[in-house]
This record gives sequence, structure tokens and C-alpha cells, in this order.
Amino acid sequence: MLMFLTKKYILLILVVCYWLKVTSLNAQSFSKEQTEQVHEQCQSLISQYVDYLALLGDENEAFNDRKYSYTDSFVKLFVSPQAYVFNDLDPSGETSESTQVKQYADNILTWYAKSGTSVMIEQDEFIFGNIQVHEIDYTIDIYIQKTLAGLYLSKTMHMQKYPLEIRIRFVKDGNYFSDFRIAGIEHKDVPEEVIIANVGNGQKTGSQTGQCADLLLDERDGHQYKTVQIGEQCWMAENLNIGVLIKAKYAQIDNMLIEKYCGKNKEVNCDLYGGIYQWEELMQYTFSEESQGLCPKGWHVPSKSEWIVLVDYLGGPDVAGSKLKSTDEAPMGRKNIGATNSSDFSAKAAYLCSINGACVRIDPCFWTSSAKDNKNAWAVTIHLMNTKIEYYSDWKIKNASVRCLKD
Repeated sequence: MLMFLTKKYILLILVVCYWLKVTSLNAQSFSKEQTEQVHEQCQSLISQYVDYLALLGDENEAFNDRKYSYTDSFVKLFVSPQAYVFNDLDPSGETSESTQVKQYADNILTWYAKSGTSVMIEQDEFIFGNIQVHEIDYTIDIYIQKTLAGLYLSKTMHMQKYPLEIRIRFVKDGNYFSDFRIAGIEHKDVPEEVIIANVGNGQKTGSQTGQCADLLLDERDGHQYKTVQIGEQCWMAENLNIGVLIKAKYAQIDNMLIEKYCGKNKEVNCDLYGGIYQWEELMQYTFSEESQGLCPKGWHVPSKSEWIVLVDYLGGPDVAGSKLKSTDEAPMGRKNIGATNSSDFSAKAAYLCSINGACVRIDPCFWTSSAKDNKNAWAVTIHLMNTKIEYYSDWKIKNASVRCLKD
């Protein structure tokens, strides 16, 4: 019995000692200036990583020359050649196993350079995790966007973005930080509790939890949309663009296929201004107000009353147009008067197509999910020639753009 109690107390003492040690490590804090210094060093290291990606993918040099000239320098960015890189090689999941740095560099040469794939790291906005204190060093997780374009394995990427986590290890000697090295790279969802820091201007936008996210990923096609918080509403900051292009002279019908029109029947105009939809196609043939319709999961087609909430928040229908309109130039023959886009809603002049198939760029026009009667539904126009907003009803067989609203 005595021996049992002794072991029990020894175990308790060990647990308490371990807790005190962990508490001591985690209690170490970094000043604002020190944290900013760490962020600057990390940004510099990731810039080097981006530069080497460009070198490894430089098609102006022979493949074998690149392989031997740049791979060694690339590997030196990492803690050691044994540092692991997780699932960064292929976001489609075709090669999801872990790979060591040397193999990672070789794979970059194989898949990026030989296929002519463009790889970009977005450096305008970094999301910094907290500095993690360890016994002999420190680590920090940084979340950025990786954009791919071109032929990637068997998949064609159209400027598709993926969340990327880069874990960086460093040591602290007094007030000086040194030996910043990449410890691992992984495609990973950004955790909820992180601070979003815009490196360009140093502004902090707070925790991402419960707020309007910077980017909305539509899992159906991989398309990403900017979003904006206006009052208590979270809106898309660009027009919805999903579906298969059909010529505007044909009706969009209930055929289990999402159909859209594009200005002048060119996909590039949908990329620039969003898709154009007849009302019933947009609503996906379910006619309840605030239905999801063609919007991504968790979003819906806003009702007329939800548009009124937005407009009233921005000062009412006589002046809200100036705050909602993009400052881009108007189409030829028109003027964009009073546009400030102070809300960041960024409404642009978009195409509308007539029943005979002709498409022209006019004032920004958006469907609501509110039907007036069996043949008509409510829409919203933001006038270019003045600062006014107009609510009007139009035939459901006509077409317009759409902005989705978060549920």
C-alpha cells in the first residue's frame, strides 16, 4: 500500500512539474514590435520561396540545368532535407502522400516546369497564426493563397486558388530573431481563430470567426468570389458566374444543367462581368423567397426586402448608388456619375441579352428572389448616369445578373 501511494505521489509530482514547464514556455510573450519583426522575417522568407518557384519553373533553361542549378538552393530554404511537405504537390489529391523536400523540388520541376504550369503565391495578404513556443525553438503558421494555372497533371487549372499553410521555424537570441527556415508546407483550411493582417498596409481586420470571409469558395466548380460585409449583411462583391454557356437566343430550361448567358456569347465576358440568368433558372425552379437557387451552399438569392435593407443602410435609393457602383469607366456612350464604391460592393455595368440574342452592356441590374406574379419578378437597377437605385418588375423570361447573400 505504501509503495502504491509513493508511486502515486511521484506520478503527481511529475505531472505538476511538466505542467509548470509547459506553463513557463507558453507564458513567454512577444511584444508588438517583436511580433512585427517575426512577420517581416517570415514574409521575406516566403518571398525567397516564391522566387525559387519562378526559377524552378523557368522554361528558358533546359530541364536538367534547372534540376541541378536550383534544387540545392531551394532545399536550403528548409530546416533540413528531411522536413516534410504535405499534399502541396497536387491539390486535386492525386498525389496526397507526404514527400520530403528534395523530392518536392524534383516534383515541382516535373509538374510545373515541364507542363508550363503557372504557380503564384499571393503575398498581398498573409494570415498569421500565433507564435508557438517550444523547448529549443519557435514556430509560426502562415496562411496564404496558392494560385495555379495551366496543365497540372491531368487537370487544367484556370487560375484556381488553394489555401496554403507554410510553417516556419526560427530561433531567438536575445532580441534578435535568426535562422528562419521553412519547416513544412501543407494545403489546409485556415483555422477559425486567426488574425488577418494585411502586410501591405499593416491593417488588422480581426478574427475571421463569424465574420464575412475575404473569399467564398464555390465547391461545385472551384470558383472563388470576393465578399464584403455591409451593415449586418454579407454580400458577394462580384457577380455569380456558374454554369454552361448557351447562346442567348435559346431559353434556359429545367434540364438538370445549369445554363448561363455571357455577353456576346463569349466566356471571357462572364469571367469579367458574371453570368446572366433568366429568373426561373436562377431560382432553380423553386420559387420561395430567399431560396438558395444557383447560389453556393450557405448563400441565397436575396429578396427585394433584403435589397431594401442594404440600400437603406447606405442612405436610401437616391444616394446609395454612388456607394455601390464600381469606379470603373462606363461603357461607350455612357457616363458613370458619382461613383465612389465606398461600400466595396463593386457593381459594374454588365451585359443584358434580348430575346433575339443581342447583348449590350448597360446599368448594373440584379434579380431578387421576390416574384411579383406568375410572369414577373422584382429586380434592382443601379443607375450609371446618377446615384439612384430603382426597384422594378420585369418578365421572368428576361435575364439579369445576381449577387448572392450569406444565410
